Amino acid sequence: MNQSFVSSPNVEKPKAAVSRWSKATVCAAKQEREAYEVIVQSGKLVYRQNGAFVDTSEGIKWMFVLSTSRSLYVGQKKRGMFQHSSFVAGAATIAAGRIVARNGLLKVRHT
Repeated sequence: MNQSFVSSPNVEKPKAAVSRWSKATVCAAKQEREAYEVIVQSGKLVYRQNGAFVDTSEGIKWMFVLSTSRSLYVGQKKRGMFQHSSFVAGAATIAAGRIVARNGLLKVRHT
């Protein structure tokens, strides 16, 4: 038998990236998710729960998710802890990515 195809129980295998991330990512419960929900009022991005404008900080990565039910969520990305899928507990999305906004106005980033 070819040794390369035999699994040895005494050899530690590297974990796949998906396995590492799935264990580290926190999924927001429905009530927690409400704090990240954003609506558009008078052309500005506003957090539904408290009415504050979306204002992303410099030097911190911010992300958004548009759920299949058309809810928009915005929050800080925390690598290995809070990812795009955290907003929707791993469910399908329409769109997801990075976002930059100042005082509720969406900014376009040129790369």
